[in-house]
Amino acid sequence: MAFVETTISEYIYNQGKAEGLAEGLLEGQLVVLENLHQLGILSDAQINAMAAMLGQLMMLENLHQLGILSDAQMNTMAAPIQQKLKDLMK
Repeated sequence: MAFVETTISEYIYNQGKAEGLAEGLLEGQLVVLENLHQLGILSDAQINAMAAMLGQLMMLENLHQLGILSDAQMNTMAAPIQQKLKDLMK
């Protein structure tokens, strides 16, 4: 756990905070991509591919936060998606 909790309610609060932060970061990346598309920097194909990959990352993060995926599983599954996103930005 990233936080030290003393009560169950504090644990639940902190879990929600961590989930919201991770989801907020990914949603923020989507907004940036949409802005780049509107400016003509990203093509339709690029924005569609990148949005799909960010959706996959959001799904993986949700599964991780629910405890369905371990840290190792999350990292293994997310790494290739993150690399594809970097490659598309070149």
